[in-house]
Formats: sequence, structure tokens, C-alpha cells
Amino acid sequence: QKSLDKYDTEIAEHDAELAKLAQVMEEIKAKIGDIEWSEVPDKITELQEERKSQGTRLDELIMITTKLTKEVSDKRAENTRQNGRLADIRKKIALNSKVGAITTVDSTWGFVIVNLGANNSNVTPQSKLLVSRNGTLLGSLKPTSVEATQTVCDLNARDLKSGVRIQPGDRVTLAESVGN
Repeated sequence: QKSLDKYDTEIAEHDAELAKLAQVMEEIKAKIGDIEWSEVPDKITELQEERKSQGTRLDELIMITTKLTKEVSDKRAENTRQNGRLADIRKKIALNSKVGAITTVDSTWGFVIVNLGANNSNVTPQSKLLVSRNGTLLGSLKPTSVEATQTVCDLNARDLKSGVRIQPGDRVTLAESVGN
């Protein structure tokens, strides 16, 4: 009796294992569809080749994406640089139209002070300044010292119309526009 029970137990265990194997077989059949068992190795090889091909394609797409991302980054940096340059040019153009005035005239020492300087206009030591009063050109001035907000110019009679005296309040503009 004991040995029969033992065999019954072993049979039950084997039946359970067979049921598990049958379940695994059904899962495999469901996944591979209507492929015959003899075709499985070929199908595996085919899928491995497809996976390899897709991996290669993925690597190519990653390289292209990396290249395009770098190009976009470079273009944005160039755009930022050009926008900064454009802002500088616009600032210089705006400063070209800046109109100043004579603030001080010293005939004894032969100089005038103009309220245009390096920070508020495009005046440089090489600039030529035009002096006018009521829309009439009186002459030109040559800067000798350009400071932040004012410029000292020599007062030279040969650069002025004959008989003209420069006075505080006379208008001063740049003779030539400064570009970029």
C-alpha cells in the first residue's frame, strides 16, 4: 500500500511537470505563430539579422542626431554673436546722430570744451567735429583730448569761417559717421 501511494505521488508530480511543459509549449506556439518547429532556427537567424540591421540603423540615426544637435548649437551661438554685433552697430549708429554743444570757450588758451565724449558719442581723437549756429556751419574742430563725457578741442582760426567766434551753446556734430 505504501509503495502504491509513493508511485501515485510520483505520478502526480510528473503530471504537474507535464502540465507546466504543455503550458510553456502553448506560450511558445502563441508567440511564434504558425511557424513550424523546423523553421524556428531559420526564423531566429532572420530575427537576429533584422535586429543587427536595426541596431546599425539606430547607430546611424544617433550619429545624425548628434551632428544636427551640434549644428543647431553652433548656429545658435553664431546667432547670439551676430545679435550682439548688431546691437553694437545700432548703438554706434544712434551715437552718430548725437548732437552736442560747446560748453566752454577759452580764447586765451585757444581751446573749447564740447559735451560729447567717449561714453556718450562716437567722438575719437581722429574725429572731425562740425560747429553750427542756427543751422549755419561755422567751421570744424579737431579733438585733442577725449574724455568720458566731454572733449577738449583746439580752437584754430583757420578751421573757422572768417569773422566767426565760437560761443557756448553752439551745436557740435560728427563730420563723418562711424561704422561698425
